[in-house]
Amino acid sequence: MRHLQIYLFFFICLLAVSCNNKKSPDVSHIDLKVRIERFDQELKNLNNTDLPSKIPGLRKKYTWFYDDYMERMISVGSAADTFYYSNLRSVLKNEDYIALKAAVEKTFPDMSKQEHELTQAFKYIRYYYPKQKLPRLISFISGFAIQTPVGNDYIGIGLDMFLGSSGAVFYPALRQSIPQYISRRFNPENISPRVVEALIRENMFPEEDKDRSLL
Repeated sequence: MRHLQIYLFFFICLLAVSCNNKKSPDVSHIDLKVRIERFDQELKNLNNTDLPSKIPGLRKKYTWFYDDYMERMISVGSAADTFYYSNLRSVLKNEDYIALKAAVEKTFPDMSKQEHELTQAFKYIRYYYPKQKLPRLISFISGFAIQTPVGNDYIGIGLDMFLGSSGAVFYPALRQSIPQYISRRFNPENISPRVVEALIRENMFPEEDKDRSLL
């Protein structure tokens, strides 16, 4: 019954994102505007020489996400000290990272379309579940480490895993770890459904260990 509830609600949210259903409730009165914070752009603007002066402010702004990004997503070291700066410099000047960053910039010069879609979807969530806390949305590049991570107060959007045709040069090389039937859905149109799915699965109706099975 619990799984049925999850999938029915997910289906409703997908309809809210993709369709103009006349039978849907009126949510126009709900004061809500989704903004996607562009961590990928802020990291892009860092120079190797100004890390010591810029990093503390960046870490303060992005809190939980910043530590998770450095320590778990790109694995450059503990964000609690400054020893990881040299590893981060290596990532920022890596040719593969630079090429990936250029593809992301080309595909996502702005994210107004996704912000509009998610504003509508989150309004429906607020309508049905008014007490549900809505997360920060933060975009990033992880080198294909993770697509939509869920943290303490955020849902991340790994833009390098939503590149669509711009990712054609990268995705075939990932087939050892990411099968083609999965990577073929790595397109911008899937950002909003994946974010909504992550919110429902991880925050609203998290699966308990006792409910997990081999199937």
